[in-house]
Amino acid sequence: MRMRRGYLTLTTALLIWWLEPTLAGNKFETISTGVTGSGSLKRAGIEVALYAVGGVFVFSALLAVLMPHRNPLFLNYVSWKQSAAMFLIFGLAAIGGGLLLR
Repeated sequence: MRMRRGYLTLTTALLIWWLEPTLAGNKFETISTGVTGSGSLKRAGIEVALYAVGGVFVFSALLAVLMPHRNPLFLNYVSWKQSAAMFLIFGLAAIGGGLLLR
């Protein structure tokens, strides 16, 4: 029984070692930090992330205006106008960054 397990382990290790180079393939380009993927996929991912962050900031600005002095979790508990302006500026900057990547 012990011998079979050893042969099975050795066979599995050799099979993985033999197949790994074919699975890796050089289908993707690599950037300096080691992230792999095509350039258009990376750009699309960053674009979606910027839109999501921008949407969260714009939504936070809207909440700062709609709920002034009622939500102590926001920065707008006392100075809701400044918080709304800050969230709106950051949101528009993130959405503008997403549009620039198009």
